[in-house]
Amino acid sequence: MGTHTDFYGAIRIRPQIGQPLADRLSAWLASAHIRRDVGALRKLYPTDEELRAHTLFGDGDLGDEGEFYLPDRTNRLDFIFVRGADPCPLPEGLTDELYQRPPRNCPDLESDLELVHREDGTCSYIGWNGGEYSYCIPDWLHLIAGYLVPRGYKLDGTMFAVEEFGSEYYYINVKDRRVDVEPWWPETTYADDFRGLYLY
Repeated sequence: MGTHTDFYGAIRIRPQIGQPLADRLSAWLASAHIRRDVGALRKLYPTDEELRAHTLFGDGDLGDEGEFYLPDRTNRLDFIFVRGADPCPLPEGLTDELYQRPPRNCPDLESDLELVHREDGTCSYIGWNGGEYSYCIPDWLHLIAGYLVPRGYKLDGTMFAVEEFGSEYYYINVKDRRVDVEPWWPETTYADDFRGLYLY
């Protein structure tokens, strides 16, 4: 059983992410990030047009292990978990050897992040989607910043994380490609003295 963490706040992205990247990035964030056989994917989409339609940046780049792939059928982990002993070949570049493993440069199987946009067109925001066990939010933000900043976007903002039962608190500070985690603990008095006497 894992530990639940709540995240508050969001990270601003300027300028607002336009189409078609906005829809592609939203779909990518919501997808299961599973290591795939890139050779099998290329056979699945033999034309450049088909391949571009299934990649994050619309450039046909699947990544070394399918990390930029936008799946049609296997975009949720529940598809993977219900397969069981199905003898049929796995679709969309999945193999038994790569089953339930993220690409090496993806922090986890799910990002637990969501992209939204201001109606006035000034900026986009990325924040926590309410996922139950979100262990890698800072790592995902660092990865996404590394994709967006070279493309002319600026990121800024602070999120605050509260682990289950108040076991840990921390800030996530983002400034363009820099993502820092800053532990936080509320100021109290005589906590160590009391704990030492109470547990003696």
